[in-house]
Amino acid sequence: MFRLGLAYCGSNREDVIDLIKPVLTDKKSTPEVVGIAAVSLGMISVGHANASVSEALLAFLMEKTESELANSFMLFLPMALGLNYLGLQEASEAAIAALEVLKYQSETFLKIAQLMLEICSYAT
Repeated sequence: MFRLGLAYCGSNREDVIDLIKPVLTDKKSTPEVVGIAAVSLGMISVGHANASVSEALLAFLMEKTESELANSFMLFLPMALGLNYLGLQEASEAAIAALEVLKYQSETFLKIAQLMLEICSYAT
């Protein structure tokens, strides 16, 4: 999966993205696998503000509990969101606002996720 992310980095190819997205919803996926899938999605869509990638990552995060978000591999998801919005300040505002839902699961994770997304979106 990580190889797909590297091979198609920056291509924003929907067919490759559609191959990886089901890993996020598969109940058998471990946090490690989900983290790598998320980073791969972020690398493929880097700097394109791909809506389907954002929706998949945000939907995954919103379903998690505080204890699930405490896993260190879950931090790869905000990084993947940040890659998706790399250098796109205005486009990232909706995703930053959508992350507010996470305050009910984990205030700490919310702050980390918003900061990561802001850092990446303001990078040039």
